[in-house]
Amino acid sequence: MRQPITGYHVDVERQWVAELRCGHAQHVRHEPPWQDRPWTITEEGRASHLGSELECPHCDGFAMIPAAMHDAGMVPQSEHSRDVVPMAEASRPAKISALFSSVERGSPAVVPPRLEISAVFGNVELDLRTSHFDPQGTEIIITATFGNVEICLPVGTIVENHGSGILASVRCRVGEPMDASAPRAHVRITGRAILSSIEITDGLDDGADD
Repeated sequence: MRQPITGYHVDVERQWVAELRCGHAQHVRHEPPWQDRPWTITEEGRASHLGSELECPHCDGFAMIPAAMHDAGMVPQSEHSRDVVPMAEASRPAKISALFSSVERGSPAVVPPRLEISAVFGNVELDLRTSHFDPQGTEIIITATFGNVEICLPVGTIVENHGSGILASVRCRVGEPMDASAPRAHVRITGRAILSSIEITDGLDDGADD
C-alpha cells in the first residue's frame, strides 16, 4: 500500500527514515547500485520528496487482517499509540524494523525512553542484559505480523506487560533480582502480535544464552 512521505528522522544507526502518513516509517537509504536515492543525502533533496509515495510493507501486512477484526477495534498498536502519546508530547522513538529479514543485537547500549520494534515476516532478537535504561522508565512498542520478537532484559527488571495478540503468543518471564537493593530498570511492553510470537525474558531465564 502506497503512502505519502510527511517527514524524516534518523534512526539509531544514523540512517534516514521517511515518516509516512499512515504512521509507519520506511528507510530511504542511498546504497548504489542496490538502492539509488541520491536525494536522501541533502536536506533540499529530502524536502523535495515530501508528499511522494512509498510502499508501506506494514500496511500491506495489516491488510491481511480480516475487516471484521478492524471493525471490532482490533487495530495495530501504532494507531492507538498516536492517541495515547501525541508526538508533540513525546520525543521521537528509536525504531528497529525487520521486513522479511532478521535483526540481532547484543552489544551494550543505551536504551531510549521509547523504542519501537516492528517485525513483518521477520525476526528481531535483542540482548539488553548489559544495556543502560532511562531511570524514568522505558516503553517498548512491539508490532509483529507473521514475525518473531525476542528481548532479553537485565535480571530483576520491573516489567509491565500490556502486549496482546491475535492467534499469537505473547510471553513475559522475568524473575526477581538476587540483590533486592540494586537499582532496577522499569520497562513497559505494549503492542500487538498477529500470527506471531513475542517473548520477554531476563538473564536468569532458562531460555536465555549465557
